[in-house]
Amino acid sequence: MNFYVSAEKGGRRMALAGVSERIGALLDLTRVKSLLRVFPTVAEAEAAA
Repeated sequence: MNFYVSAEKGGRRMALAGVSERIGALLDLTRVKSLLRVFPTVAEAEAAA
């Protein structure tokens, strides 16, 4: 989360791409998914940037 905070302070955004089901569930459980943008592929993340 330190990287996320640093990115936000620097006017940058952070996203995750290609997250496995298990990691996705962990992100939901910890509510981190509400902070980070999650994309199925790198190509989709780049297209959204």
